[in-house]
Amino acid sequence: MDDQSIQEIVNEIVPLLVHRAPGKIFQLGPASFAIDFRLREGGHLFLSADPSTPRLYLIQRRVRDLEKQSTPLTTFALTLRKELADTSLSAIEKENDRIVRFDFTGRDELGNPKRRVMVAQLTGRSANLLLLDAGNRILQTARRSDNEGQTVGDTYRGPAGQTEPAPARRESKLFEQIQGGKFSSPSVAADEFFTSLLEERIFAARAGAARAELRKKIAQQEKLQKQLNDDLEKS
Repeated sequence: MDDQSIQEIVNEIVPLLVHRAPGKIFQLGPASFAIDFRLREGGHLFLSADPSTPRLYLIQRRVRDLEKQSTPLTTFALTLRKELADTSLSAIEKENDRIVRFDFTGRDELGNPKRRVMVAQLTGRSANLLLLDAGNRILQTARRSDNEGQTVGDTYRGPAGQTEPAPARRESKLFEQIQGGKFSSPSVAADEFFTSLLEERIFAARAGAARAELRKKIAQQEKLQKQLNDDLEKS
């Protein structure tokens, strides 16, 4: 997901999500989640740290459909659910290149002020979702990393090469789709873009598997034919 598109999504979701409390969390992949913020339109915040397609936007899904697609919560999602209990989203800020911070504030079980930060690193191979405490110490991560500043217990530091804003880039296909005016919001455009992209990848993988199976069968038939020809020559 490119930096310009992420900024468009952040601009969209700030007025919709800030001051709202997170609700149910749906596990939609090893590092993909949907969080219910009880929007009137029924949208859910979708975040994915899949390094092949890191992404962030609102999705419109029925709860029962999300429940059908979801799998048991990972350690990260369980920690997120526990640590964000009795909080509300106080701020969303895009930092540097493809990094978004979600600040949550509330009270702990003793009534003391509590602050938690969820960081969405949409940075390709280093993509991750991280939960931080008030001191920027990492409490849990969606994906394991051995890099300094990226592991549980470390003080959070962005991935190498992401400390400065990226130079201007040629507009991506996603950004062009968001800007095209065909869709009602940046999130709708992004959801359509990535749904189509993933469907194309699934089709390409199935087609590749089918071609490989066909080549295998052709090779077996050619081998069998050669054996028959050899037997005929010997008889």
